[in-house]
Amino acid sequence: MAQAKLGDEGYRAMFENAGVGITRVDLNGALADVNQKFCDMVGYTPDELLAMPLSKLTHPDDYGQGAAFRGQLTRGNKRSATGEKRFLHKDGRIIWARRTMSIVQDERGDPEYVISIVEDITERKLVEQRQAIEHAVTRLLADVGTIAEAMPRVIQIIGDSLGYAYGARWVIDKNDQVLRSR
Repeated sequence: MAQAKLGDEGYRAMFENAGVGITRVDLNGALADVNQKFCDMVGYTPDELLAMPLSKLTHPDDYGQGAAFRGQLTRGNKRSATGEKRFLHKDGRIIWARRTMSIVQDERGDPEYVISIVEDITERKLVEQRQAIEHAVTRLLADVGTIAEAMPRVIQIIGDSLGYAYGARWVIDKNDQVLRSR
């Protein structure tokens, strides 16, 4: 049985209609091609993304992982690499993604570019975060005697988990009939 080759038109249709984001990144870390799903994920148009350094879209705490993966791939240490990272949406939101990167080589076997399959896992990460907060607060409440004892720790757990710098408990001062921070 003869195998049919996928022509440029078929490749482009597959690339553009994929249910996941697809990027092609040059060896310097700049976007060389993106599909519409990836554009939708990060909120930019293809024209805005082309030639943009991937570092501009990467959450600062995750910067360097992709470069390390690209280095391993281009040196031949790995053929593919999978991991999770955060992208920065154009409007500032954080988008969690699971991506699988693979090296594409030219006819001589030299690394040419990296192709990544990018799946938006933001919803899953938010559910995991909420479950972790719920579990930590439930454990805390099981170990303390009063709500008043627990509240400072509950506020700390929620603040740490969500990245807040400050949290407070407000209660009604029954004598003065006003809210006070405690």
